[in-house]
Amino acid sequence: MIAWYAQRAPHHPSVLAARLPEHLRPPRPVTNAGLLGWFMQESPHTHAALSVRSGHLDAAGDWVDDNMTPLHRVAEAQAGPEPAGFEWYWPQRLSLDLEAVDAYADTESARILGLRLRHARDVDVPLYVFETGLDKGTQSAAARRVVANSRIPRATYAADPTMTHLDALFAAPARNELVRTLPAFLRST
Repeated sequence: MIAWYAQRAPHHPSVLAARLPEHLRPPRPVTNAGLLGWFMQESPHTHAALSVRSGHLDAAGDWVDDNMTPLHRVAEAQAGPEPAGFEWYWPQRLSLDLEAVDAYADTESARILGLRLRHARDVDVPLYVFETGLDKGTQSAAARRVVANSRIPRATYAADPTMTHLDALFAAPARNELVRTLPAFLRST
């Protein structure tokens, strides 16, 4: 709902901010865009995996885009139409799969979900890995272990440690390392 208001009336005073529980409210009055920007970047309740580097609140509580991810791109994706951004990007099944494979062992959960955790030697296609600053190098390290234990003929590793996890989806193309590096990988496969 916050994204819907931010998309349709970004510079109008937020009607939602005052209706939020006190501990979730921004520290001062904000616009609709200000509320979305505050939640996506400045709120102490925002998880790092769900944040963007977009900008900042100005003195009037409106959002100023001055970083890699324009807030209107986030608002458009999150406002719908259905499915909204998080629904296609992070479906519930992915959460279940990740929880089951966390131990990287043939557990009962993995078997119930039909996950094959020991098939790296069967993988024989090129791999593209893009790493943000979210996990401090663990994505590339994990991918290198997969490559070492597979038949992957070629791996391309790209990274931008200044990006958040969602910046890779929403950052302006001119400031998005994923958009710059992925096409070359796709052309080469």
